[in-house]
Amino acid sequence: MNIDKLLSLSRKVCFEANQYFDYIIKKTPLVKENLRTNNPTYNYDLIIDDFIRSKLNKTCIQIVSEESYNGESLNEYYWLVDPLDGSKGLKSNDDITINIALMQNSFPILGVINNIRTKVQYFGFGTDGNYKKISDKKKVDKSQLRIIISKYHLNKEDSKFIKVNNIHKVEKLNSSQKFIKVADKTSDMYIRHEGSSCWDTAAGQAILESHGGKVYQLNNLERLTHGKGLRNPQFIAVSRNFSIEDYDIKTKKIIINEIDNSCGW
Repeated sequence: MNIDKLLSLSRKVCFEANQYFDYIIKKTPLVKENLRTNNPTYNYDLIIDDFIRSKLNKTCIQIVSEESYNGESLNEYYWLVDPLDGSKGLKSNDDITINIALMQNSFPILGVINNIRTKVQYFGFGTDGNYKKISDKKKVDKSQLRIIISKYHLNKEDSKFIKVNNIHKVEKLNSSQKFIKVADKTSDMYIRHEGSSCWDTAAGQAILESHGGKVYQLNNLERLTHGKGLRNPQFIAVSRNFSIEDYDIKTKKIIINEIDNSCGW
């Protein structure tokens, strides 16, 4: 398996899907396809899903998508796709992303994200700094911690975590753009207590980890991996300048260790 070629292909597909989205929104009215309030599906989700699948089929690698996954067994390698992550924000000016990740068993080995609003593409693979070559010795200021939370999934556990750990700045965002903000170090961490699925996180996890950051399961502080039905446990993603040494699930208190330019796991 040639990872470089698969990364190039997935980048091309992600970019072309972004272009196709720009085309269809001019030709096709937005229509809600189901009545779920918390997780709506629109016709745009399904159209972009079909487009991405048609392009990735040539790899002969299993494709698992939010719009078509029915609990089938997973191969060792499979594409994990969210055609429009954060599509709840289609009627507003929220960040919406196209997520494509290549999985090996439980973990992403490459990820590509396109922000459909800005047209900016992010990508990464491995855990050796492929996202961006940066020499960064700046340490984390524990008194000025910045956190990102989900714009549409704030709950009491998030609020308690923010208060207990004296978080300095809180930003609410939609879609996998939250991982990019942590990778770019415009935020220190992204925490998620509310349920999420692997297609929401896999591409962002690959990009963040390739940039030296980490994504921890909060229940055991192990590397985030997919759960039953591709559902995620509660997790926290942190930038490359620190690691989580301990976490008390009951009190929500974290203990962090400042490090110099962490590089993956």
